Amino acid sequence: MADRAKVRMTSRRSAREIVRGSTRRIAGITATLTGRRKSTRLTACLKRLPIDRFIRNVAVLAGGTLLSQILIFAALPLLTRLYTPEEYGTFSMYVSMIGMLLMLVSFAYEYAITLPEDDRTASEIVRLCLLICVAVSLLVFAAMAVLRRPLGRWLNEPDLPNYFVLFAVSLLASGFYQILSTWAVRKQYFRRLSRTKYTQSIGQIGGQLAFSLLHPGPVGLIAGDIAGRSGGLLPLWRQWRRDHAASQGTEQEVSQAGGLTPGRLAGQTADSQAALTDSGTAAFMVFMQRRLGWSRLKEVAWRYRRFPQLSLASNVLNSIGIYLPTVLLAAFYGTSAAGLFALGQRILGAPMTLLVSAVRSVYLAESSAYMQTDPSRLVPLFRRTVLQMLAAGAAILILFVGIAPFVFAPLFGEEWSGSAGYIRLMSVMYLGQFVANAVGTTIDVMERQDLHLLREIIRTVMILGAILGARYSGQDAGTAVLLFSAASTAGYILHLVLSWWSIRKYGVLKAGPKSDESLPGPAEGLQGGGD
Repeated sequence: MADRAKVRMTSRRSAREIVRGSTRRIAGITATLTGRRKSTRLTACLKRLPIDRFIRNVAVLAGGTLLSQILIFAALPLLTRLYTPEEYGTFSMYVSMIGMLLMLVSFAYEYAITLPEDDRTASEIVRLCLLICVAVSLLVFAAMAVLRRPLGRWLNEPDLPNYFVLFAVSLLASGFYQILSTWAVRKQYFRRLSRTKYTQSIGQIGGQLAFSLLHPGPVGLIAGDIAGRSGGLLPLWRQWRRDHAASQGTEQEVSQAGGLTPGRLAGQTADSQAALTDSGTAAFMVFMQRRLGWSRLKEVAWRYRRFPQLSLASNVLNSIGIYLPTVLLAAFYGTSAAGLFALGQRILGAPMTLLVSAVRSVYLAESSAYMQTDPSRLVPLFRRTVLQMLAAGAAILILFVGIAPFVFAPLFGEEWSGSAGYIRLMSVMYLGQFVANAVGTTIDVMERQDLHLLREIIRTVMILGAILGARYSGQDAGTAVLLFSAASTAGYILHLVLSWWSIRKYGVLKAGPKSDESLPGPAEGLQGGGD
């Protein structure tokens, strides 16, 4: 045991020496890799290629994601020598908890950003989402501050909830980026969105390497993750502010958008009129109307109410199915098992994220546009995307599963070699995730959130049943991961089936006239502007 600790100390010391040299050169390397001239040349070359717009947009968006994933993957051998599987397991619990909470930050209203026909309505949805995000982040901060001790006992990790300040900051940054990037998708700012991907990776890697020198342990990983989540946020914020101002024009939100008064906003009842005679209340209501556009926010919140009513629950269930297994593995089998599991997820997820995030964003923009202009093109778009992703995913997984057993120990260190077995167990699950997530917005575009909720209920029950069944039947961590993978694969197949059924059955129907009673409203299309 003493020899192992000595080897680990020597490994960390060597890694830190490498980090000191690497961090001094990272700025120059980054500037070379992220130069705008190269990005401009790449975009110009793509525009000259004889390929359709969908593939071209995917290539532009995937360019930034490719660079970001290369940087993350290149840093992993350093990170696995600076941090132990136990520390990485604690960090993976933090990431999983943020992932589950992230589904609450906008009450699922961000999925409606691409739908309105006019930018003014879409921009109001963005404002609504941002306000909800701030409120949810503050509530999480307060709840974790009060409940951190019982939460630490339940998680079998007493120190993790003490980072409640970091949780709130991370949730706020992640939520803002998620909302503003959806606006960028609506406007088809794919090149600009692509640049934020490698900005995030640089922030995450640089932060985790630097903080390993200042504060060894999971805090360094968490602080670096926050730096990454904040990367690229400022350009998206500035762009949305410009677009928001342009969409508002010269209209005054109160006087020219209905002339609402505090009495009318309260319903013009006798009791409301009497209550608003108080000057302080009246002043507050006027401020909410004129400065915050409260009445407009209420309109869009009501118009797209079906998203929080149905999509919120389904998204929370989806995040539970994705992230809760890591938390349960750590609680049931220890943080070391969770760390090995998380490394396997990151290695498989890196190439998957590379293509899926780009395809998903472009698919959302294209399908939203087709719902408004030509619904007959939805079925070919869905079929082509699924087949292309199936072929690409199979090729990637065959490569990774084949080489993983031979490269893990020399590349990441002997104590991480057990992660190769988890990769083999999760390979089929990741293929299903790769295909299903690429077209995962289909049900939202169809505004069939009821199907989304049904799918998530079934999937979550299967996943939790698999892990809890493995635990209480005395199975080891490997068996638990295998059962989790099988249940998740079945869930992704169900998602594809329901998406295909909804697009065949409801695509043409929703293109025709419909009443507000039968549906929450028309699936309005994308009005995009190029970057």
